[in-house]
Amino acid sequence: MEKYLIVLKQKRDVDFLKEYKAENIVIHLGIIVFAYLSKDEAERLKRNEYILSVEKDGADHHDVEGVPDLRHDTAETSYAFDFMNISKFHEEGLTGKGFKVALLDTGVQKHSNLNIAGGINVYDSTLPWDNTLANQHGTTVAGVLNAQGLNNEMLGIIPDAELYAVRIDNGNGYINTTDWSSQIAGISWAVENGMDAVNCSFSSPIDSEARKTAFKLASDAGIAIFCSAGNTQPDGDSVTDNSRYPAKYPFVISNANINDQKQRHFNSTVGRGINFSNGGRWIKTTTTAKNSTDISTEYATVTGTSLATPATLGIYILYKQKYGESREKILQRMSVNAEKLGSYWEYGAGLPKYPTKDYKIIQMRG
Repeated sequence: MEKYLIVLKQKRDVDFLKEYKAENIVIHLGIIVFAYLSKDEAERLKRNEYILSVEKDGADHHDVEGVPDLRHDTAETSYAFDFMNISKFHEEGLTGKGFKVALLDTGVQKHSNLNIAGGINVYDSTLPWDNTLANQHGTTVAGVLNAQGLNNEMLGIIPDAELYAVRIDNGNGYINTTDWSSQIAGISWAVENGMDAVNCSFSSPIDSEARKTAFKLASDAGIAIFCSAGNTQPDGDSVTDNSRYPAKYPFVISNANINDQKQRHFNSTVGRGINFSNGGRWIKTTTTAKNSTDISTEYATVTGTSLATPATLGIYILYKQKYGESREKILQRMSVNAEKLGSYWEYGAGLPKYPTKDYKIIQMRG
């Protein structure tokens, strides 16, 4: 028997699955069911009148996300922080306080310059979310948002927001090989726990109907979902659409990577779904220590759309704190105030910045 992801047409009792000899049944978001089935029973289930889709649980293909660079940077804020004029928000007392953000990633190690509100390991509940980590990825992404600026070290964009580490990795060390079921369980946790925004710095060329349904339900619940566009664009090619999932979904906010010259990093994925661009090249951030059970004091410089994505999420939360409007109006404000960098195909609306223009209705996607 193998693990399957089942999407129901509507909420209902799932006792009927016993007719298909289903085992270990778990329900997420009311209509997404995890269950162990034989291949024959799974095929038979597809013909049931209550079923929208049945697919075997899979894992994303590996795309490189967040590559460490051999470069030292002693700046207390990143150029992404400075480009967006984040200090103006902070001067107004806007630092994310009162907002809740989930980081779907590889877990976050305890760090002397981080203040993580809590976490969960949705892939393996027997392992903690904050140590015995197989990868630094989640800890580096966390720093962009949550670094506290202690001891003259780096300062994050929303240091006073509640950041929750939702560990979804399968323990193999790569964020982009996480199982779809873990991503679904993670986004379900975010809905159940009232998150305002979710960061998803992972991407893949393949999709899952169950994952798409889960992310749409989370979006419908009002959560702003920020996804990395991916780092798979061939050097010199700015034409081919290499859009990745889940960033490709029209109900999430997809983010490209620009360097400190405000140019698209050569491998930042392009396509119709790009919403914003942000700094993700040589970003100094928190990282894990060699012994993952320790409290880390380490930093690294990291490159990828994985770092650009939380930067955009961070300024979204600051806009939300400043204006208190709906997600759609906030995203429109960000778009109106974004610095235009080039075509929507490569840059989306551009670089989000501290607001200087009034909100008006525009079309976000090109």
